[in-house]
Amino acid sequence: MEKKNFLFVLAILVVVTIAISSLITAYPSDLIYTLGKGGKPTEKPTKECNDGIDNDGDNQIDWPNDTGCGNKNDNDESDCGDGVCEGEETQENCPEDCGAPTTTTTTTSTTTTSIPDSCTDTDGGIVLTIQGTVSGYSGGSPYSYTDLCIENSTTLIREYYCWNDEFKSLWDDCSLNYTACSNGACV
Repeated sequence: MEKKNFLFVLAILVVVTIAISSLITAYPSDLIYTLGKGGKPTEKPTKECNDGIDNDGDNQIDWPNDTGCGNKNDNDESDCGDGVCEGEETQENCPEDCGAPTTTTTTTSTTTTSIPDSCTDTDGGIVLTIQGTVSGYSGGSPYSYTDLCIENSTTLIREYYCWNDEFKSLWDDCSLNYTACSNGACV
């Protein structure tokens, strides 16, 4: 009977090893940063042009498909001149999309009005069971990111949240406390 138990445990370990190996092969950089010290989720330092997300809302995802990406290490998918003020575009570097800078001219000086950084989260923070969207301004440019399930995974989720006036995100595994990830929420 001991031999059967040993073989059963060995079979389970082989299956788990294969599953983890498959995930690491499919998402090598995603899984490295999923958990930090003490098993707590950490931010995933992925460049916009290599994260599997349409960051600028133009229905093009990552390099080489998104014309805003110069290469896979580019951290800005935005295209100046596409009619949408996004990413690192500002009134100064892309007036075609963001409008001309607002200036007031007097006899002694010129001032530029800047939009303060801001962040709102429709699901109220780190709430894995509700798909939310963070939006606001960062460096004078508007942004909007919605919680999502990682492509080709039924359990991994990217959760966006606000920290002070900035947006942050973390990766988590819904299977740790829930069943799966569906439509940007753990169920």
